[in-house]
Amino acid sequence: MSSLPPRRVKSVPRKPLFIYDGDCGFCLKWVRRLQQVTGDRLEIATSQEVAGKFPEISSGEFDASIQYIDANGEVHSAARGCFEALAQHRLGKVLRWIYRATAPLCEAVYCFVAKHRSGLSKLDLTVSGLRGEIPAYSISTRLFAKSLAVIFFIAFANLFGQITGLVGPNGITPASSLLENAYAYYDLLAFYKIPTVFWISSSDFMLQAVCATGMLLAVAVFFDLAPALGFFLLWFLYLSLVNIGNVFLSFQWDALLLEAGFLGIFISPLAWRWRKNTNHQAPILARWLLLWLLFRLLFSSGALKLLSGDETWHHLTALQYHFETQPLPSPLAFFIHQLPPWMLQFAVIATLFIEVLLPLCIYAPRRLQLTAACGFVLLQILIFLTGNYGFFNPLTVAICLWLVDDVTWRKIFSFIRHRIPLILSLSKDDKTKGNNSTLRQVQGERKSLALLRWRWYVLVPLSLWLAILTVPDTLFNLGARINWPAPITWANELATPFRSVNSYGLFAVMTTKRQEITLQGSDDGTTWFDYSFKWKPGNTGEMPSFCQPYLPRLDFQLWFAALGNFEQTPWFIAFCQRLLHNSPQVTSLLANNPFPDHPPRYLRTNLYEYHFSKFGDWWETGNWWSAEFTDHYSPVISLKAKNEP
Repeated sequence: MSSLPPRRVKSVPRKPLFIYDGDCGFCLKWVRRLQQVTGDRLEIATSQEVAGKFPEISSGEFDASIQYIDANGEVHSAARGCFEALAQHRLGKVLRWIYRATAPLCEAVYCFVAKHRSGLSKLDLTVSGLRGEIPAYSISTRLFAKSLAVIFFIAFANLFGQITGLVGPNGITPASSLLENAYAYYDLLAFYKIPTVFWISSSDFMLQAVCATGMLLAVAVFFDLAPALGFFLLWFLYLSLVNIGNVFLSFQWDALLLEAGFLGIFISPLAWRWRKNTNHQAPILARWLLLWLLFRLLFSSGALKLLSGDETWHHLTALQYHFETQPLPSPLAFFIHQLPPWMLQFAVIATLFIEVLLPLCIYAPRRLQLTAACGFVLLQILIFLTGNYGFFNPLTVAICLWLVDDVTWRKIFSFIRHRIPLILSLSKDDKTKGNNSTLRQVQGERKSLALLRWRWYVLVPLSLWLAILTVPDTLFNLGARINWPAPITWANELATPFRSVNSYGLFAVMTTKRQEITLQGSDDGTTWFDYSFKWKPGNTGEMPSFCQPYLPRLDFQLWFAALGNFEQTPWFIAFCQRLLHNSPQVTSLLANNPFPDHPPRYLRTNLYEYHFSKFGDWWETGNWWSAEFTDHYSPVISLKAKNEP
């Protein structure tokens, strides 16, 4: 089926005409997709309908391949005809160039497909489950936007009650000191190195005002008010907090929220109101960037477990330690820790399968994408139930929404419609459009919605920029040591202050012992009173906490502090100093302050090794933990009195 030399027909069509065999089911499937791509810029007809109008084309030629007649009456067939038809898309010049550069290969592929179209049609139906439609993601677009708004609200609400104790003027690591030091070192360049609204002021009022503003903006975006502008402001306000948050806002989920929030700007319509009756679908490049983020997050986490050399992952014993030694285990973690070793080994295999192999399905055909989405969501739900990682798991699930197309959402909504009558109205609106609108009407709606989308001349450079930044960073994170050209290094340094291109990899090395820091204060150095924390393990008889989606950042950081030593943890020294001054902003982060009226004279810290109790011991004694003293974490700390040398 080689391409015929161009010739002209006498009956020139009004617009370019694509002619195919109406008796071929395989052709019909791909013609539907062609019509979705080209819209009303191309007429499509069967050879059975129009063959009589074009006697210049024989019946054998119609049977042998598709025919394309352009607006000048020139005829093209086979692969060239397909490319000329696809060239009616706005990227037509690029497609024509691709054909000219690879014409022999394109014609050979067309010939192969034409000979095996029945088998290929069955294969396509098997892996995609669609009969000709191009998967649409308008429902996922709206669901992701709303989910991201909710997660931003949770993130700002979490910080509202903690931020002054963490980085306020009387907090553990004051933001004002960080900004002053940065300005002294960088001068005016500091405003670029640390982009934040807190250059204006870093008072307690300003810190909480930014958190409150973020919460209000998240509510506005959730109710579809100026979503693109709203996500930009949410991203910048959260960036402002992360840039002055020191260790307390340095978690991977903070980086993930910034990166997802930045991309959220480009999935939103450029309008002051995102109307419910519109079928807005995120630009394909924006969706691919979010899927690339999902791939980097999961694949890097899995690959690093294997590449780190950690014996617990290689010997499949990691989960025999994880549930007990993770920062803030939940009550369910206690019971899963009691499972037989073979079950926990199987869970390790399942985890590695989900994190290493399933991410390869992210860019695969539809049914493989749905399979991957189910695996990812299941893993995130289990992590959510067994550990307290704040908004990390809901955010990862929100990004997984981009693997689910509108056809699948309609089936899900149809299944649960009678069980949850108040399911999102967007499903009803979208379903009505899909059933009652003709393809032409849908194409017209898409044309009007295109005016509200980000243009290719914004998304293409953005995609290239992010590729330049993320590909080297991901390879480096996975152990590749490549001397990249200077422009790539320069681009990476340029983007670093905005913290929206990050590397990921959770639990690459498993912690096998749980060390807990206990804190005591005294007035005389003889009688000591315990400080207690709101969420981290302390009293062996207290049930492990479940505080999702709240993230207690001080409690979480104390887990990291216990992995090192006192001298390597300057923020902990500052924390003790604040307790010796009885700073109300800092003591508000604790469950109990044994010195409510005056500060203690002395502080001491001890290290205990904690283990989950055996199930039988728990049943008999009610103790969830056993604890054994191992060492002093720091020497006794005291502030000098004014009259002391």
